[in-house]
Amino acid sequence: MDCGFAAQTFNLQPCFMVPALVDLAGTYSNIMVMGCALQPGQMCSELATTYDMSCAEWTTSWEATMHSEQVDSACPTSSVPDEQRGAALSTSVLRRRRRMRAQRREMARGPGAVDVGEKQRSDVPASVQSMISKGQVEHRLALLRDIKAGGQLRAAALKSLRGNVRKYSFESTGCRVVQAAFELGSSSEAQRLVEELHGHVREAIASPHANFVISAAVAALPAEQCAFIAEVLHGYAAATARHRFGCRVLCRLVEHALLHPATTHLLEEILQDALGLSRHKFGHHVITSILEHGLVGQQRRIAEALVHDFPRNARNRHFRFALEGLMKFGHVDDRTAIIHWMMTSPELLVELAVHQYGYSVVSAVVTQDLLEVGTIIARLSRAEAQLVASKFGQRILQDLKQSQPGGYARAAPAA
Repeated sequence: MDCGFAAQTFNLQPCFMVPALVDLAGTYSNIMVMGCALQPGQMCSELATTYDMSCAEWTTSWEATMHSEQVDSACPTSSVPDEQRGAALSTSVLRRRRRMRAQRREMARGPGAVDVGEKQRSDVPASVQSMISKGQVEHRLALLRDIKAGGQLRAAALKSLRGNVRKYSFESTGCRVVQAAFELGSSSEAQRLVEELHGHVREAIASPHANFVISAAVAALPAEQCAFIAEVLHGYAAATARHRFGCRVLCRLVEHALLHPATTHLLEEILQDALGLSRHKFGHHVITSILEHGLVGQQRRIAEALVHDFPRNARNRHFRFALEGLMKFGHVDDRTAIIHWMMTSPELLVELAVHQYGYSVVSAVVTQDLLEVGTIIARLSRAEAQLVASKFGQRILQDLKQSQPGGYARAAPAA
């Protein structure tokens, strides 16, 4: 199988073939394709025929790539032989080295070369264009200082920010300027600035920088003015709650725009997946926020979901946070129901108490000021030997001593 046929088979574009084949080749001078050795010149000829390009163009690209590979071999970053380097280094290190080789290839092409996609720079998402120069960073920091200074300096800085909100929001330094504008600027000025984010909400939520801008806008503006943020997320509430940055935005909506119809619609989607979100590493933040700031009806719907398959869920590393929120902010009837679940089996109670994640659930229960807690404490006191043998059980005993004025032994007769 020749190289051109391989390129077509794997749907590789010309701009990716040479780097990919070099990575496969390592530091060997010949490329083995299906058992056939291809010299660099032969491979360039094969690729030129396949893509109707001049052999000189492929040869130039090949020579530039091999030059960067020779730099790697001349300046090794470790003493591991090349043929063993892939097995010795981690995936992240290898990926970093590939990026470095790509950068050297760009330098070898010269300043006049234009990369694929560079001609349509404006179509590249703003999140990709977050790299700014040192001078631009200093300019952003100066704007930030002026906004914090107040007076005419703040007014001038906010005026210069108009038309640049979307651009600044996707920058590591610029996003701080926009956040300060929302927090310290007037309501009318903040409203003018947030209008520039219309149509870019989901892109901003996925950005490690712009998501803070969206959160700041929700916290600073009236619910009616930031309702467009919640409206854009309709149909994507559960997916947003499971997102690393999206969960933060939803928490701000719950805290500052709970009663707005757009937010209510989002919460309805979330409550339908309350159990799954409570077990998710990011989703549990949203569930806990609803338990703390939500309406009683919303809290009780979450409680109904949390008691489902309680023994298994109580051992989940993320579920425990939602359950702790329920025991802290939930309705008294729902907290009592959780305690009754734990009282159904003494063995289950002890198993949770010595579990690395379940112990925090037991700890949240024994600190409640409810009559039923006395029975829980009595059962734990009878299993003191098992608790002492576990570092998590020792934490439960410590919590009992701190929560009960006379120690947990005094509460035992309540059983």
